[in-house]
Amino acid sequence: MSEHPETSEQVERRGASLTSTQRAARNRQIAVERAAGEPWDVIAARHGISERQARRGRIEHIRSGASSAALDADPNDVLREAVAIHRDVLQGLAAVGIRADNSAAQVGALRARATTALQLVHLLAWAGLVPDSAGAWRFARDLTGFVGAMVAVVERHGLDVEEVVEELDQIGGVPRALTGVVA
Repeated sequence: MSEHPETSEQVERRGASLTSTQRAARNRQIAVERAAGEPWDVIAARHGISERQARRGRIEHIRSGASSAALDADPNDVLREAVAIHRDVLQGLAAVGIRADNSAAQVGALRARATTALQLVHLLAWAGLVPDSAGAWRFARDLTGFVGAMVAVVERHGLDVEEVVEELDQIGGVPRALTGVVA
């Protein structure tokens, strides 16, 4: 086995089909490149696919709700984990308090765990992998739901999602601040 995993382009060039994970990653990259203003012919060539396939990949990414569009970590998973740790700490501190054995090491470990969970969230936010404020978390969650709902409405009305997205691109209908979510 190779030290470096194959890229989606290498897999496709040798005729093998992509795994769903590889396809999702490729589609996300295509969407990011298009949101950055890259022309379709350049994107297609870079990924070793046709322009039509590149466009379809972007639409697949949008249809998926783009829940982790610009994020390598799902902010909801990180938040759930941090909340679970804090709940565990609260229960643990309550149990230590009831036993009242003055176990400083145990209390210190629980506090350190809660602090570590919060530091993890801050670290991921600083790295740009998760939103950096409570408002940004809510916005990302709400916008993801909105994008998914809009795609469903467009499809329900028999419109071509690709054409709608292209038209929005042409009129500048997607603010730059949202391109990571809609990309």
